[in-house]
Amino acid sequence: MAVKQWHTWFKEGQFYVYGFVYTLVRMAVNVVMTVQAFYLINVLKFKPNKRFPSPLPVALTPLFSYILSIIF
Repeated sequence: MAVKQWHTWFKEGQFYVYGFVYTLVRMAVNVVMTVQAFYLINVLKFKPNKRFPSPLPVALTPLFSYILSIIF
């Protein structure tokens, strides 16, 4: 079995397919993680108060989403 050089990956079609799919998944995850806090605050009306400047659901939802995305 021959050892591949780094530049031979650019000649294979699967390299670009995997790269494209990976990029789309990363964009989807980043958009969801960014928009999620705005959704919780503006649509579901979680409002900050003096005791909790950041409502607990607004703080925990991105944390759980991130942890679960790592697990999956």
